[in-house]
Amino acid sequence: MHFLIMLLSTDWFFPFWSEIGLDLDSAMKARMQEGCREIVRTVVVGKSVDDEGEFDYVDWTPKAELKAKSILLDLTDKLDAKGAASALLEEWMSRDHDGLTSTLMLSLLTHELIEGVGLNTSPAPDFAIRAAVMEATVSYDLDPSQFAEISMKSTSSWDKYVRSLLDLDEMPDALSVNLVPAVQVHRLRMLWNRVSERLTVRQRQELLSWYRPIAKSRAFHWNLFPASLVGVGTHIFTSEAHLTLMKSHVGWE
Repeated sequence: MHFLIMLLSTDWFFPFWSEIGLDLDSAMKARMQEGCREIVRTVVVGKSVDDEGEFDYVDWTPKAELKAKSILLDLTDKLDAKGAASALLEEWMSRDHDGLTSTLMLSLLTHELIEGVGLNTSPAPDFAIRAAVMEATVSYDLDPSQFAEISMKSTSSWDKYVRSLLDLDEMPDALSVNLVPAVQVHRLRMLWNRVSERLTVRQRQELLSWYRPIAKSRAFHWNLFPASLVGVGTHIFTSEAHLTLMKSHVGWE
């Protein structure tokens, strides 16, 4: 959670909050940014002393992480932004899952879907389904890898301060590195929301029935399949029962 709080505190990322699904008006964004800076000052950052004097450092202890998380949740409540931030917070609270691997997996399979790839036991979905996926696919002007350069070019005093904290731990690009999977997950979630709007329940089931054997044939583990496919945030399916429950919850029978 430290990385998300530091990210939202920066000036360089302020214009790009929608890239991770945080759509707030400018006034609320400014209040949340300042709130995140206060969390950085009072919780994320610790103080220490060496031969050269006092210096700031990032306190990575579980106690500090839990406190920062609690204050961030309180902040979203106070700003009445919990609804807008819920999916984002869930994704960042589940960083033990490899979101980037999962999203890359789905991207590769989706390309094969549009190309009409199938197996003897699982032929490609009919053209109407593939066309719906293709129509729902959009191009983005900004590649997530560009955030590293954007962050390094910022000259604001606060951004320089945050970089100095991360430099101390020898990970100057930590924010942009952690940002990439969050952007990819959000974009895929939006893709599958658009796909869902174009398909009937039967077509969605046919699409799911294609992905599973294709994923297995490519040596992907189905239990890592992103729930973005069923439009319910960014949880990772952990069991067949979980998959069934999530499909039922959103009507993908």
